[in-house]
Amino acid sequence: MPIVTLVGRTNSKEGNEFVYIGPCPECKNCKIKNACINLDKGRKYRVVKVRDKEHECELHEGGVIVVEVEETPFTTTVDSHGAIENSTFNFEPFDCPHYECLQHGACFPDGLVSGKVKIISADKKNVECAMGKNLKVVTVNYV
Repeated sequence: MPIVTLVGRTNSKEGNEFVYIGPCPECKNCKIKNACINLDKGRKYRVVKVRDKEHECELHEGGVIVVEVEETPFTTTVDSHGAIENSTFNFEPFDCPHYECLQHGACFPDGLVSGKVKIISADKKNVECAMGKNLKVVTVNYV
């Protein structure tokens, strides 16, 4: 179900994805801030529809546009024993000192934060892990 919010003109294109980082200090006294800061901090969204309404904004050059957004699924890694399609669990990123690992981006994708998620799909094979963990790539949505 789409969420109506405001985004800067440059981000207001259908299909554009972004991670909501939260309100800025400049937003504190804005009259329309509740329409802008109605997303969950740290989560990833995709613009699904651009509406025909604009507002001035001190933060965004060219103002903000009313859009409809939806949360986007994430691809990440989980312990292979828990990689079961349609299962739900509380996702908690683990600590990993191996920033050079080829899987690091999959283990820590932008916008994925702790929270309850549902596995939409899971790969069949395990991925290599520098820490020796048995991991599988999964696609998840927040629930």
